Amino acid sequence: FCIFGKTKQLSSMKLEEIEKRKKLLDIPASNSEHLMMENSTQFEHKITYLGAGAIVAILVFAEKNECYTWLLVVGLVILLLSCIMNLCSFVWYNGILQREYNLFREVSYGLQSINNPGISEYYYKKHKKYIELSEAEFHKFVIETVQKRNSKYHKYNMYNLIILILGLCIISTYVGINLIK
Repeated sequence: FCIFGKTKQLSSMKLEEIEKRKKLLDIPASNSEHLMMENSTQFEHKITYLGAGAIVAILVFAEKNECYTWLLVVGLVILLLSCIMNLCSFVWYNGILQREYNLFREVSYGLQSINNPGISEYYYKKHKKYIELSEAEFHKFVIETVQKRNSKYHKYNMYNLIILILGLCIISTYVGINLIK
């Protein structure tokens, strides 16, 4: 016996299990949606303001002190790189969040199509490998997807922070040398 080309085992998946899985997907999907809206107001703004402020302050200071100007140039280039990376991270991270949101919604639609013949089974076929997982494996899939996203974003922020700190250290060295003279 087959419903929409699915095996009897899947078509007999209990409604409560389908609902449980859909709820499990709703939490990270909603979280991804929320994070997409707030992404630009947190870490990125702080780094951009700090880097841009340092660039402006150093340009004012650089007019009076011309020793070791190569340090100034290198520091400014690194701070500019940090600001550019920060601006790009908004687009990059929102892309990751959008893909995750779409994946969770599509898997949820695929789950709905199991016992609901009015819903297209396109998403079921597309995400069959996730839908057919055992309950424990399905839970692991959701958690690992969110952890993978968080790990990528954390690494990117750490790289950006290291670049910013490096630029500030070089600029501080330049300022220190010129204050001693």
